[in-house]
Amino acid sequence: MKQLLIYLYSTLLTALIITGCQSSSHTRYAPDTEERIKQVENSLGDWVQTQYDTTWNLWERMKHHNITGVSIAVVHDFKLRNNAQEPLN
Repeated sequence: MKQLLIYLYSTLLTALIITGCQSSSHTRYAPDTEERIKQVENSLGDWVQTQYDTTWNLWERMKHHNITGVSIAVVHDFKLRNNAQEPLN
């Protein structure tokens, strides 16, 4: 009986730790920032663009190359931008 209680408590503790470490909500940004994020996600293309080329979607390319995660740095006017679209120093 004691072993069963230890097993149940350890299982419950593990479940609580796992659920506590997960992200609870999606980060929301200002509408103009959301639009810029969508532009980055949906404007992937080849090195050289012609009038016949199409752009790619980030999620489609990640699936195509079997990539599970990505980190993106956005550079605008030769300055690195953070999530709030302010230049980093």
